Amino acid sequence: MDISQAPSITASATYGSNNSAAANRAADMAQLAQQQATIQQLAHRDREVRAHEQAHASVGGSHAGHPNYQFTSGPNGVRYASSGHVNIDISPVKGDPQATVEKMQQVQRAALAPANPSAQDRAVAAKATAQAAEARAELQRSKADERVQDPNAAQTKAEAEEKTQSNRPSTRASEFGSTSGSLIDTRA
Repeated sequence: MDISQAPSITASATYGSNNSAAANRAADMAQLAQQQATIQQLAHRDREVRAHEQAHASVGGSHAGHPNYQFTSGPNGVRYASSGHVNIDISPVKGDPQATVEKMQQVQRAALAPANPSAQDRAVAAKATAQAAEARAELQRSKADERVQDPNAAQTKAEAEEKTQSNRPSTRASEFGSTSGSLIDTRA
């Protein structure tokens, strides 16, 4: 073997190790960039999920529970909310259709409170709307039953309203001597 070839082998080995180190650094940088992108996506999803579920809980008031979350661990070891739910009471108020209507209106607002309601959210809102309609129908039936049981009650109520109206001072413009609504002194 010729001695003049030895340095060239050494140089090529050194050059090869520099390429290998550079390749490792590039791979590390790519992996780090991928991890940062994953962390950003997880953090974004975490904010979306928490805002979505908090909207349900805050608008639902006493009819809504606390948000519950499912988590995903990121490459940095931090747990990020990836999905969640809030339990909402959609049962009617027993024996009180007016309270049921009011409750179902709040449930509907809570279900549709997030910026982007899910299919499940829309289904809950639809169920609340249906229950509110049932409660309104029950209220109408109750009022009709009251009129049948006491036909004079509606007339008495109308008479009381009419009497209240006649006892109020009138503020029509024509009674002040003007049709334009301004006051004119007619004592002169």
